[in-house]
Amino acid sequence: MRHYPTIEGRKIRIAVVGCGRIAKNHFGSIETYPEDFELIAVCDNNQKALTLATETYNVTGYLSLTEMLKNEELDAISICTPSGIHPEQTVEIAEAGVHVIS
Repeated sequence: MRHYPTIEGRKIRIAVVGCGRIAKNHFGSIETYPEDFELIAVCDNNQKALTLATETYNVTGYLSLTEMLKNEELDAISICTPSGIHPEQTVEIAEAGVHVIS
């Protein structure tokens, strides 16, 4: 089992994958706890949804989960994509050493 360092003295760095309808709930939850969470990046394969999220939340956007994992230092990722692709994304995220919220 992998052991992760305790996060102390800083916010939890989180990203959202999938910027559609369900993501609005996750963005809202992140905004509810600004002292605990810092939205770092978003990812979506739909450029229109991605652009809206990056402009709304003033974060970096990625069309590829793999690229986001390579370029960002994240503590957790909230998956808001269609449920059929959650397993593949969960494995990729976990293998990168990032916590998964699904």
